[in-house]
Amino acid sequence: MKTPQENAKNQRRQAFTNSAMHGKKHCGAKFIDNRPGGAIQQETVVSDAAGTQSTTVDSSISTGLKPAAHRSVASAPMQRLIISVGGRTLSEDTTRDIGWITASTLQVALDHGGQGQDIIEYAELNGYSKIKADENIYFVGHGSKGYIGTRDPAELARATGLILPEDYQGSIISLNCSSGATKNEDSEDSGVDAFADTIKLDGVVVAGPQGVSLHHPAIPGKVRAIKDGHYRPAVLSKILAMQSPIDEAWRTARDQVVQSNAYISAAAAEQIKMLAGASIELSAKFYVDLVDWADKEGHLYPADEPHLAVKYTSE
Repeated sequence: MKTPQENAKNQRRQAFTNSAMHGKKHCGAKFIDNRPGGAIQQETVVSDAAGTQSTTVDSSISTGLKPAAHRSVASAPMQRLIISVGGRTLSEDTTRDIGWITASTLQVALDHGGQGQDIIEYAELNGYSKIKADENIYFVGHGSKGYIGTRDPAELARATGLILPEDYQGSIISLNCSSGATKNEDSEDSGVDAFADTIKLDGVVVAGPQGVSLHHPAIPGKVRAIKDGHYRPAVLSKILAMQSPIDEAWRTARDQVVQSNAYISAAAAEQIKMLAGASIELSAKFYVDLVDWADKEGHLYPADEPHLAVKYTSE
């Protein structure tokens, strides 16, 4: 049975998800592509221990999450900060034989509004000084229940809070698996809950998937979460049965990228972006087919339900 405190928190989360924030509607885990001049896209992200990624599809309907950070995108390109909080660095993770999983999730973050985006590791967070009041922060990397990536959410919130301006009003979005899920039935807080309660930013959106998540620009909605208890064995078995051809195609594509002169001469963040771009086409059908199957089998939270991604205003 849930405690009164947990019920109240869930009611606040539900109320926020179904209301307008800064004049923008937030529903489910659908994102709008806020790049200047860009078409509106629905975005879905896959990030899980076994490896799944997301896809983006253009849409003419303006529905979904439009972060506060993008009030005036047309007049001023946005700077987004992408922070790696997984167990490996992004350079290590994206060059692995299954690096297309993390690379695809990263592309979802790169697509989500703005132009010049910084990519840093958690260890580089201390002393970072470029973030502005209306810019978004994205956490990427594999994760698990009760954490954001592999990081303690309260510790991560304290470190993040130190780099934010006093008038910060952007959105903080975790693309890590299960950052919106509690560790177990006895836990009241998810990683997102603990992060938001620690950082205490009034009016700021904090969001994360309430389950193992699938991310890819080609997936309708771009982020879909697997229901608790459904990942093993059903969805994982399906992923493993479908994954080998993608692994093989990725190894070829990755090797071509990392052996190119452009990659060799680029800075680390630009190298990671090259790998993210290379992952999208080869993994699109995998994600679309996986989501279609998992939806029909009842393994995914419905795309229009607020618990697909947890979003609420911290107090």
